[in-house]
Amino acid sequence: MLKRPVWAVLFSLGTAALYLAAGKLLGLLTLLNEQWGGLAAEIILAALAALGLLALGRRSVLTDRGRGLAEGMMAGGFMTVYLCLALMGALALWDREPMSSLDAVRFVLYMFAIGLAEELTFRGVIQNVLADALGRTTRRGVWRTVGLSGAVFGLAHLGNVLSGVSLPGAVMQTLAAAAIGVYLGAVYVRCGNIWPLVLLHGLNDLVGMIASNGLEENAAVEAISLYGPEKFITVGIYIALAAFLLRRKKLDEILEKESGPV
Repeated sequence: MLKRPVWAVLFSLGTAALYLAAGKLLGLLTLLNEQWGGLAAEIILAALAALGLLALGRRSVLTDRGRGLAEGMMAGGFMTVYLCLALMGALALWDREPMSSLDAVRFVLYMFAIGLAEELTFRGVIQNVLADALGRTTRRGVWRTVGLSGAVFGLAHLGNVLSGVSLPGAVMQTLAAAAIGVYLGAVYVRCGNIWPLVLLHGLNDLVGMIASNGLEENAAVEAISLYGPEKFITVGIYIALAAFLLRRKKLDEILEKESGPV
């Protein structure tokens, strides 16, 4: 049934909705343990996504090396370099009291756990389901898959209005997240390995939280609420990068290796 595009799209939207609902319910863990609750919730979400992959017969997503971790980080080279530079800048402007070693480790693990849960869900489950229905072996199928999976990833961020983010800010975050989702989807097509995406996603969240002083209560909500038209720059950059990664010549090379000439 999931081989039909309409059902694959509905499944993808339903999976994203279930992911958000589960996240809200598991968020109650933070009430039980403010220090470790968030990390525990993300680990559980990641485990649920992994179980989903097993149920779909997609265990290979967890084990495939594709074209390798290094190839994935090189394909995501812009994001890798940009985020490393941004991280150094954010740390240089750090104006909080120094964190304890345990707090720092817990914070970093939390950010990368978010990356793990979201990448297993949106690229691992959703993008693969869409690829099966829309086509893995044609340029059109790949672009439709990457575009739709990115759109679903973006729409998931619209739910932040329920956390207090202003509607205009949430809309701009949704557009930016969709563009980043398209970019990460393109990196996935290039490398065939989910783990570089987990690292890039976790690093992106880490930098974003530090830059917005997100460790403070409601700081991230306030920062996102202030998002404006400048986010269109982010959208343009990441869509252009995705187009470069999946340019005709390179995409044809990938498709030819996997299934013969396009």
